Amino acid sequence: MLPPLLDAVFDLVSGVIAVIVSHEAAKAKSFSKEDIFLSFEVSFALLGASNILRGLLVLSALLTFHPLNWVRPVSALGDLVQAFVATIAYAILLWAQVKSVWSGGDAGQQVGQIALGLAILPFNILNTFFLLASTVFIFVRFSKDRNTNQALVAIGFIFLACAHFSNVLGHMQPVLLEVENILRLAGYLSLLVMLVRLKKKT
Repeated sequence: MLPPLLDAVFDLVSGVIAVIVSHEAAKAKSFSKEDIFLSFEVSFALLGASNILRGLLVLSALLTFHPLNWVRPVSALGDLVQAFVATIAYAILLWAQVKSVWSGGDAGQQVGQIALGLAILPFNILNTFFLLASTVFIFVRFSKDRNTNQALVAIGFIFLACAHFSNVLGHMQPVLLEVENILRLAGYLSLLVMLVRLKKKT
């Protein structure tokens, strides 16, 4: 982890360079007449501003009477602003790239599909992690008591984790979206078998 002062300096330098990129993109747009440079101009202006803002926030915290009490929360606030602004900036860049490949109504449809995929992606990654983490704990218990029901739960969770991961990869390989349905069904069936076995025992 970088010292706060060095961290702030890197942010300020990065911000200045991003603003220069924005300025050069604006000049390129003026003589090339290509709209894609507008996306670079706006995006890097936003990125540069967020970097400079974070750098100034950290520096201002360092210059207070209690820097140790303020630097971390102020830095975290700067990180939040940076992440939010970067999302907007990269969305603008993505929109420009998609428009350069597809035109007319196709562009809107394709961007809608990509945006939906990007919105779903973090949830599926998080779900995969939760399910795999739960599976590890279940296997720890299974190693102690050798309970078949524990194994069925673990198998079900593994199938469900694989289903969510298939969704992540499915946006690159559509056939995996079909595999996702099969894996999810297998996971549910494994959990159903466990519950039926549990009911018979009681």
